[in-house]
Amino acid sequence: MRHNVLRLAIVMGLMCAAPAEPDGAVSTGVLLLAHGGSAAWDANVAVIATEVNQTMPTEVALGMASRENIQRAVDESRIRRS
Repeated sequence: MRHNVLRLAIVMGLMCAAPAEPDGAVSTGVLLLAHGGSAAWDANVAVIATEVNQTMPTEVALGMASRENIQRAVDESRIRRS
């Protein structure tokens, strides 16, 4: 059930994403915020992130939505785009 809810949230986010720039560069990405959990839960989040990353740059911030976790994921996304 949780896996399906997470997939739905990601798909809804992708539907709202901006298209690629005219030169083909991707100007948006997905920041997947997921409360950390068991090893199985974290592995499911990683699988989903890998799937979404095939379509759009995706980073994961596990744990509580702390400023540090979110900033790290945003920074990683910026590094990948440069």
